[in-house]
Amino acid sequence: MGMRAKGTGSVYQTPDGKWHAKATIHGEARYRTTTSRKAADAWIKAEQAKMLPTSYTVRSASDKWMAEHVEPQCRRSTIIHYRQMLDRHLLPALGDRNVEDVRRGDVQAVVSAMAGRKLSQSTMASAKRALHGVYEFLIGLDIVAVNPCAHVKVPAVPAKQRRALNPEQVRVLLDSLETCRWQNAVRFLLVTGLRRGELIGLKWSDIRDGWISIDRSVAPGGEVVPPKTKAGGRRFKLSDAALSVLEDQRDQLRIERIDSQLVFPAQSGASVSPMSLTTIIRDHAAAAGLSMTMHELRHTFATQALAGGLDIKALQAILGHATAAMTLDTYGHIVDGKLEEAAAAVDGFAVRLLNPPRSKVVKLHSIR
Repeated sequence: MGMRAKGTGSVYQTPDGKWHAKATIHGEARYRTTTSRKAADAWIKAEQAKMLPTSYTVRSASDKWMAEHVEPQCRRSTIIHYRQMLDRHLLPALGDRNVEDVRRGDVQAVVSAMAGRKLSQSTMASAKRALHGVYEFLIGLDIVAVNPCAHVKVPAVPAKQRRALNPEQVRVLLDSLETCRWQNAVRFLLVTGLRRGELIGLKWSDIRDGWISIDRSVAPGGEVVPPKTKAGGRRFKLSDAALSVLEDQRDQLRIERIDSQLVFPAQSGASVSPMSLTTIIRDHAAAAGLSMTMHELRHTFATQALAGGLDIKALQAILGHATAAMTLDTYGHIVDGKLEEAAAAVDGFAVRLLNPPRSKVVKLHSIR
């Protein structure tokens, strides 16, 4: 017989042949000795049926989880993320339900509805993970016995191909920012592939002898945080184009009379809000008829770098991906194109290699 689900009690047999059952009801452990496994299971089921309703709804339990578990130990960006998952996707459907009344089918229905709204697989998984965390927290407090998120399936969604701007779109974007003080920031993203938060947190002291070190980022809420992964903290050589942008940025800050440790500060010298920067760039682009996201600047850099022949491992190091496989998963379609070019090149030298001019040796061999 398989293992019992977490929170559904426990049953074991002793050498004397008796079966011992345990059920925890709202924190109270109850025990019963029976003569058969079937009787032990039946007793646990009967005891759980007697459970009185808790005083918690999914909404109040979520608030308790956030206040007592998430907020004391998670970074601000994670707190904001969980709050958004709960408020946008889970609580509208389940918030007023008592926590013990929610079943796996209810959670599956919420996830399936998200799929119907064409939300991404990662968003659906994040929403499920938030609710799963709430119920694991409640199980730990012996408030409920079972996590209804167990075995809920997140529908597979075809991954969207990352969009990159083509050279004409890049020209339109930069032209739209001609009189904007953030044009250099956009230019720098296009030639380094930095993330938005990494750009905002970049200091002049992070740039030395033509190399750049990335060891911090500014989260959407404005919190300065370390890289999420070990690979996110990285150091790489800047191109001449990137160094040129930095010189232009120094000149701009000199003209604006801004003295700041940050490379791309707000006019006050402090760091700009990530959402404010996004809004400014997006609005300028929209006014020029271009729809785009800030992250597409990173994809544009990666696309052009690979198209120009940059090694996949080198790109992984620059982008701060944990593995080359992650880089390939994201930009494999570009690598496929390079492989097609390589196949054509192989054909070219294969013709010369396998079909050389007939030599005297070949003639003598043929006579034999």
